[in-house]
Amino acid sequence: MTGFSTPTIVLVHGGFVDGAGWEGVYNILKKDGYNVSIVQNPTTSLADDVAATRLTIARAQGPVVLVGHSYGGAVITESVFGMPGLGYTAVQSITQQDLPVIIGVVIVAAAAVVVANIVVDAFYAVLDPRVRLH
Repeated sequence: MTGFSTPTIVLVHGGFVDGAGWEGVYNILKKDGYNVSIVQNPTTSLADDVAATRLTIARAQGPVVLVGHSYGGAVITESVFGMPGLGYTAVQSITQQDLPVIIGVVIVAAAAVVVANIVVDAFYAVLDPRVRLH
């Protein structure tokens, strides 16, 4: 892998928890020689969490790999694309207990996951000759 710089792996935690939940992953990645940063989201609002994530990304050196779980996925989406989208809508509708919007967001997100899985499976079968379509 000559010519490639080691990426900075940015770990974004889920809502209502501390970044210390990533400690085990952080230690493993550091031991393997990666640059690793853990976003310490204030968990006061989605906008504040996005701002903290963007700041961590801006401070990273070289390419960045973002890793998150649960609510961290919404924070990453908003941080990368920079516009209120599905993650923002989901958080707002949950805090306002808007059940029809929550159901719509879940259906759209689930459909996106299904489509993405089908596309990845199809490409996997094309790229790896050991996999056969039946």
